[in-house]
Amino acid sequence: MSNKPILTLPEFVAHMSKLKVLEGDLDNADKAMRVLSPDFGGFYLTRPIEMILSILKSAMGGEKGDWIGYFIYELDWGAKWKAGMITVNGTDTKLATLEDLYNFLEQDAKP
Repeated sequence: MSNKPILTLPEFVAHMSKLKVLEGDLDNADKAMRVLSPDFGGFYLTRPIEMILSILKSAMGGEKGDWIGYFIYELDWGAKWKAGMITVNGTDTKLATLEDLYNFLEQDAKP
């Protein structure tokens, strides 16, 4: 399999945006359940989320796609990114937007 991304930037942004909405909906459902029962343990659909992430990683060239999870969970969809926090081969790497993430994933994936 080629490491070249099979998604265009608009496709990638659209799919990632839908994933972000889904995660927000799941978070809202979790909060609603806690209102009904403060002892509620938690609500999260891991299998569909993991499947979607796996497909996106593959579509974006495989191994380097692990940065997608980092962008979502560690950088809170880019909101926590700050200059100088990510360097690759000595170069500061901006990961503040979905477009930044796509460009980063694509740069080394070209044949």
